[in-house]
Amino acid sequence: MCEEIDDLHCDHEEADTRMLLHCKYIAATSVEQNQDIIIKSPDTDVFVLAIYFSSVFEEMGGRVLFHTGRGKNLRTIDASCVNRFLGQEKCNYLIGLHCLTGCDAVSSFRGKGKVKPAKLLFKDVAEFPVFFSLGDSFEIDEDQATQVEKFVCRLYGQHDCDDVNTVRYTKFKMGKHREEAMPPNQDSLKQHIMRANYQAAVYKSALDQFPDIPSPHGRGWIVDGESIAIHWTDLAPAPDSILEFVHCDCKKTKCIQGGCSCLEKGLPCTDLCKCVSCENTPQECLTNDGDDNDEDDDSDSESED
Repeated sequence: MCEEIDDLHCDHEEADTRMLLHCKYIAATSVEQNQDIIIKSPDTDVFVLAIYFSSVFEEMGGRVLFHTGRGKNLRTIDASCVNRFLGQEKCNYLIGLHCLTGCDAVSSFRGKGKVKPAKLLFKDVAEFPVFFSLGDSFEIDEDQATQVEKFVCRLYGQHDCDDVNTVRYTKFKMGKHREEAMPPNQDSLKQHIMRANYQAAVYKSALDQFPDIPSPHGRGWIVDGESIAIHWTDLAPAPDSILEFVHCDCKKTKCIQGGCSCLEKGLPCTDLCKCVSCENTPQECLTNDGDDNDEDDDSDSESED
């Protein structure tokens, strides 16, 4: 027999959060106490959610087990036991920390992983209470952004500085760090924090059947019709004087497909480029002044990163 279960009706977009709603239903309707609830998933996001919500399910009489891996790495992890080992205080920080340091919908800090940020936070959780409140609302205030910026500075080894722009400048002066090894600038970090907070709010609503989730537009993303793109920064990627010196060495692509550095940055090719049969040229502008004279508009187009 097949019957509809009203408690499982929901409008969640992702299976990651739907699974937790199903766990809640199992724990709430289980006849036996200490009922094992097994989640089978290869996704780290689901594992973090399982640990975060496991105390809720245990109060209802359900123990959460996380079954993951493949082949010789196949294993079952007791998420409820992990929750008890860490303690509820640290678990309350998990979703905010996980979203900030990279999840399915939010990028990560290259080379920092998950262990280093977790050790930094759990060394003194009282120093960064912002991770407890990330995701409590879909909006983020200035104080939260300031605390996260302070954490990012610590993550990049600067314990006497709370400004990521200063940290970037300091590392740049050392001459030992590639661009990817530096923290994001302050403007880019602000957008990253908004994305992390938005996703954390979605995750914290996992046990609601019909959560009230606003549009991601203006919260680190740009929504145009049915398409969505990351809003990396409000600032230009570089000053105009630097962008003018961007050049390519294309020989075969005619600068109309991938591989052209100018095209990737949304810039037309210039006299500095070494391309052959280039078609990525500035748009011509026709002016009708009575003599039908044509003038070329050589102003470079700009694109935001």
